[in-house]
Amino acid sequence: MINPMDLTGKRILITGASSGIGREIAVLVSQLGAEVVLLGRNEERLQETRDKLSGEGHVVIPLELREFDRYAEVFRQIKQTGKKLDGLVHCAGIAKVIPLKVVSAAVIQDMFAVNYVSFMELMKHFAKKTNSDGGSAVCMSAVNAHYPQKCMSVYAATKGALEMAVSSLAVELADKKIRVNAVVPGPIATPMAQSFSDTSGEESNIVGQQLMALGEPADIANMTAYLLSDASKFITGRKFFVDGGRL
Repeated sequence: MINPMDLTGKRILITGASSGIGREIAVLVSQLGAEVVLLGRNEERLQETRDKLSGEGHVVIPLELREFDRYAEVFRQIKQTGKKLDGLVHCAGIAKVIPLKVVSAAVIQDMFAVNYVSFMELMKHFAKKTNSDGGSAVCMSAVNAHYPQKCMSVYAATKGALEMAVSSLAVELADKKIRVNAVVPGPIATPMAQSFSDTSGEESNIVGQQLMALGEPADIANMTAYLLSDASKFITGRKFFVDGGRL
C-alpha cells in the first residue's frame, strides 16, 4: 500500500522535542520511517523522547538554543553521526504573559532569541550544501500572530516575525530546493498551553471562538509530517492554520 507521507530514508532535525507538540512530531515521523535528530537543552527529557521513537539511527544532541556560537559545532556533530539532513522542524519556543508595564528590552530580546533568532540561525546552517541537499523546513507559529490577546504583544510579535521569515526564506531558498512553511496551531492541549491558561485564565474564551474543541499534539504532528513529506512537494512559503475552525 502506498503511503504518500512516507519518510523512509529521510533525516529530520527537530527542536523542542522534549515534550508536547515537538515530542509528538518526533514520534510520528519516526513511525513514518525517518531518522530523527533531537535538539534541546534538557538531555534527560530528550532521551525519554528517543526511547519512544520507532526504528534506528536517532540522535540526541544537547543544545541551549540561545548559544548561537555553538550552532556550527552542532551541525558538524550532526553530519558526523549520519547522512545529511532532509528536514528541519523548529518547535522550541517560549510563551509568556507579559503586561506592558513589565515589558523590558531584556524580556523582548530573550523571547525573540528563542522564538525567532534561533530559527534563522538553524536555517542558515540547514541551507548549507554540507548539511542538506534541499528538503523541507517547518516552524511553529501561533494564532496569536493573527488574533490579538491582552498581554501577549511580545509573543505575538515573535510569531509574526517567524511567519514573514518563512515567506522570504521560501523565495530565497527555492533555487536550493528547500521548501519553507509554517504551521499555525490554535489552542492545543500541551504543558505550554496549560501554563498560559493558568496564568491568563483565557482558555475558555479562546476555545469558545472556534468550531471544534481543544486540539491535540497529534493534530499538529500530522500537518507537520505532511509538510515534511514529498506529498507536499508543490507547497512552499505558506502558513497552515490548524486551529479547530477559528471564527
